[in-house]
Formats: sequence, C-alpha cells, structure tokens
Amino acid sequence: MIFSNCQSTYGPPARETYPSVARKTSPQQVYPPADLVLFNGVVYTADPDNPEACALVITGNKITAVCGHNSEVGKYMGDKTKSIDLAGKFVTPGIIDGHVHFNGAGALIIDANLMTVSDEEGLRNEVRRVVEILDDGEWITRGLWGAYEKWALSDAGEKKSEKEALWRPSRAMIDDLTSNNPSFLCRYDFKEWLANTAALRASGLDKEIVEGMEVGEDGEPSGIIFRPSPAFDKMVKARKPKSHKRLLDENRAALRALRESGIVEVHDIATPDQTERFIELQENGELTCRVWLRPDLSRGAKLKEEGITMGLHPKTKKKDDWLRYGALKGYIDGIMGTHGALFFEPYDDQPDNYGHWRRHTSDDSEYKTRNMEKMYKLIKVGLEAGFVPNVHAIGTRGVAEMLDLYERLKKEGIDLKGFRVIHAQVIRPQDFPRFKALNVIAEVNPYHLSDDMRWMEERIGHERCKGAYAFKSLLDNGAMLSFGSDWP
Repeated sequence: MIFSNCQSTYGPPARETYPSVARKTSPQQVYPPADLVLFNGVVYTADPDNPEACALVITGNKITAVCGHNSEVGKYMGDKTKSIDLAGKFVTPGIIDGHVHFNGAGALIIDANLMTVSDEEGLRNEVRRVVEILDDGEWITRGLWGAYEKWALSDAGEKKSEKEALWRPSRAMIDDLTSNNPSFLCRYDFKEWLANTAALRASGLDKEIVEGMEVGEDGEPSGIIFRPSPAFDKMVKARKPKSHKRLLDENRAALRALRESGIVEVHDIATPDQTERFIELQENGELTCRVWLRPDLSRGAKLKEEGITMGLHPKTKKKDDWLRYGALKGYIDGIMGTHGALFFEPYDDQPDNYGHWRRHTSDDSEYKTRNMEKMYKLIKVGLEAGFVPNVHAIGTRGVAEMLDLYERLKKEGIDLKGFRVIHAQVIRPQDFPRFKALNVIAEVNPYHLSDDMRWMEERIGHERCKGAYAFKSLLDNGAMLSFGSDWP
C-alpha cells in the first residue's frame, strides 16, 4: 500500500535523502532486469533489523530486492523495466485479512446493504440505489437491517426497558420504489424478513394469510415474515436466484474494495459455488487477491474422496499461490448478538438461556442438545484428508469445550499446529494459558468490540466482561493471535 504526504521517522523525507535513479548502461548485466522498480519512497519492511528502505524491485509477482539507497536499483533496470518515483510516499506491505465472508461482502456492495439503516429514510435511499442497478424482475435480497443501529456512547449497559423500541420496516415504505423488483430483506439476525408486495404476489402470500406473516391493524400483511415459519418457506421457494453475471459482478465489486483497502489475501469462509466463481475469475485474469479457502467442516469426507488437501488448488489439485484450500471451518455455538453464544452461566437479561449449540455439535433442529462427539468425528475425518480445523467458539463454554476437544486430540498424538479457535470472544481466566499450552491460535476480530460494547455488559454482566476481547491477556499468556475483520 502506498500513502501520500508521509515522512520517514528515521530521517528527512526520502526525496531529499536519495539521488535519482539511472538505468544501468554497463554491458555486464549482473542481475536480471526487473519488471517494476519503486524508488524515492519510505518503505516499511516489517524487518526489525532493517525496518525501513527507500526502494523496491519487483520481478513477476515477487519482490526481488529491497534497497536502502536509490543508487542500488540501477543494476536491476532494463530496457523494459517500468520505474515509479514515489516522491516520498510511504509504502507498507499489503494486509492479509484472516477472516472474511467474501460472497456476502460483495452482495452488500451491489445488493441492499441495510446494516447501518434504522429508519425509513435510510431504507428508501438504499433500496432506490439498488433498483437503479438491477433489471426489472430481479430480486432485492439480504440487507441485514439494524446490525449497527444508531446508538449514543452512553447507551452501553442500559436496560432494555430504558431504551427506545427497535425500528421495524414495512412493505408500505418501499412498495412505490420496487413495483418491478420483488424484495425479500432480512434483519441482521435473520429472524425477521421484509417482503414487498411484489414478493408477496410472487409467492402467493398476497392471497392468503399463512403462519409466520405479521398482520397490521387493518388486517393486511405488514410485509414482515418470521423465520422459521411456513410463510418463510414459501418465500424462499418463490425467490428467484441471482444470475451468474450478477454474482460475478458482486465478486468483482468485493475484489475492488479489497484492492482499495490494501488487502492482498483473504481467508474466506467459502461455499462450493463461490469457490467455482473464484476459479472462473482466476482463469479470466480477474482474481486480484490471493484466497485461502476455508470450506465447511462437514466437507472433509468429500474433499478426501476428491484427493484434495490443504494448499492445493480446487480445480488443478496442484500447489497454487493465488487460490488454494486452507483449513476446515467448524461451529460450536452461536453469537452474542442473538444470545446464542454458549456460557456456563445464563445470560443476565435472559435467565433461562445459556446459548445454543450448532449443527456440528448438536443433532436436534433447535440445537439444544450437546453432541461433541459429532464435532470430534468431523475433525478426525478432516485430519485424515489433510485439513486442520478452525472452529467458531464465542462464549466461555464454547471456548472451553473447544479447547477440551483440542486437548483430547493432542493426547492422541496429533500435532495441533494451525488449529484455531475462531472469535474466542469471552474467555475464563483458567483458559487463557491453554492456548499456548496446546499451541492453538486465537483468531480474533477487534472490530466486533466497537459494536458489542453497547450491550455486552447488559447481557453477560461486569465480571464476565473482564474476559471479553481480552487480547492483551491472551498475549501475556503466550498465545498466538490471528486478526481478521469478519467482513462484511
């Protein structure tokens, strides 16, 4: 990444310190000519012994030299070498984002993004933007309204009774904008969905009231559909899938956003269909970011059958720097935002709720019963296929149960290198040192803190909050951290 108007912290600006670059004219070319030379800049190297340079030499897609003086790059210059005078700009290595949901991020760029919407005006503005992009007949989907509802700094820890009621949309707010585009938009927790009149008509719900539909005082559907319910099932069945072109356009938008942010690699929670799109983009020369794929833990057996393991390309089954399989992604519990993260004690504001399990750790549809043997067997199959597990665990019990399972595997003689606990948001004091003891990585998401702080203490109390987002405690106990945005 290159930043303007920056100055070295180790001396005067680069332009004043170093001479200009001259092409090598000697007939004896000691070094092969580079494709690109960046010079006259302030380059952060991330090398503690040599933290700063002024020039970079690039051949193909590799940095072949880092130079402390502009005069050193002349030997890499050839007739076809392109050179760029950075004029003192600051250069830093690109960023690897250790946790993204790539297809969802692209969808929120092209499709409706309601994460910051909490009023009718915001809803209408965003829906209007999307309508202008789409063709008639295309569905407007997702949205995630209310994910970052406006809140004041003093809101943190307030009781629900003291807060204003959460904003809820209705189909009347968008019907005049969406007559040619059926819309089925979700709340951030996926429990409530908004269907416009065009979508109700497409599903047949404009002619009857079905369980799961909210009805207004006038006896007419408000457009709110609850999940799960028969009405939700009918909507899902009627919803028209996105075209392949639209999905690729969403991917291109996500790649553009990554480039603009200096992200050079992502660890993506990848679905099989998104993996196919990555392959297509790469074959078309459009994949501008390296991708480390993390398929679902349940796919271990299938990948083993196909002869695919970590580090291999999903199509060629060969080593590939740009697109390759990484770990398998598992889930032990839910999230705190929906009171789903697992705790040893109940939520303060829901005394009967301890959180819930997930499909990798439970056999019932409501995820109330524990079955860690299911997770154990899935991980073992994945290990046989050559994949390490990276498992989502948020609450104190979720984290502890995952560490217990990893400890069991270690006692069986399994090397836990590369094993991760994803999120690790709330940790008991006795579990902090276990990460180092087991050689397990804590994959954390600092960005979540900025949102969770407004209600965390209300839900789990002051004492448990001491172990929330405790990155320094993890580091002080020798844990290795991996950071990711959880984009979007």
